[in-house]
Amino acid sequence: MRAGRRAAREWRARTAMKTKGRIVCIKDAQDRVLTDFLRS
Repeated sequence: MRAGRRAAREWRARTAMKTKGRIVCIKDAQDRVLTDFLRS
């Protein structure tokens, strides 16, 4: 039971990290597009 709970918490943390990384990538791409747009 306790091991299952720990695995679930690790899985949740991993999923949150993955989602956060995706958000950062999207934000980084948006910033790049914005800077390219302002530069031109």
